[in-house]
Amino acid sequence: MARGYKIQDFYQTATKFGLARNNAFRIKNISGDAGDFFAGNMGDLLIFAKDGTIPSRVIKTGEVKYKAFNFVVPLEAQYPENQSWRVTFYCDGNYILRQLLEKWSVGTYNEHSNNSNLSWTNCNIDLALVDYTNGGMIENRIYTLVGCFPTNVGSLSFDTTSTGAPLTLDMTLAFQYIIAGDEKINTSNNLSSNITQNFRTPQTNLNFGGFV
Repeated sequence: MARGYKIQDFYQTATKFGLARNNAFRIKNISGDAGDFFAGNMGDLLIFAKDGTIPSRVIKTGEVKYKAFNFVVPLEAQYPENQSWRVTFYCDGNYILRQLLEKWSVGTYNEHSNNSNLSWTNCNIDLALVDYTNGGMIENRIYTLVGCFPTNVGSLSFDTTSTGAPLTLDMTLAFQYIIAGDEKINTSNNLSSNITQNFRTPQTNLNFGGFV
């Protein structure tokens, strides 16, 4: 049964479920060919992700006409940001992160050789939504962007008259689709590889066949 609309009802619900915060975004891991760039200590640079989004998911609909009725039916799933997902990083003092992103971009497509040295089909990015409890960090939810590659490694803007504010770097990526939940993904061969999905809620682990 739904609660009422009293202040006490709101307080009890917020105490029970908590409230999400807009600083919960983390890039947990980059895997596949591009993940080699972020192996070992280089993976520490992913903590410099300043802001980003969890992409949206849209179901395209169509109409089925029958007598006097127009039924709206689901047709296909689409991801509107799958050609333009953007993330902003703080730039480290030695510009190592910028170099890694440049290598990823050139490896995806090198205009001088007209060749691609990296496979984007096995590149996944794990995004974590975190919460801090009792001094520790809990991953409340994991989203995986499947089949990623960079489309724009953003410019670095300098101003010699400024007071020296931290430098940021934008990056735009393309991806194929999203897997939601705490999952184990095998895309070592292609995007049609088997996917085992274990969607987690605060109460229990649930197994579903799709995005929740």
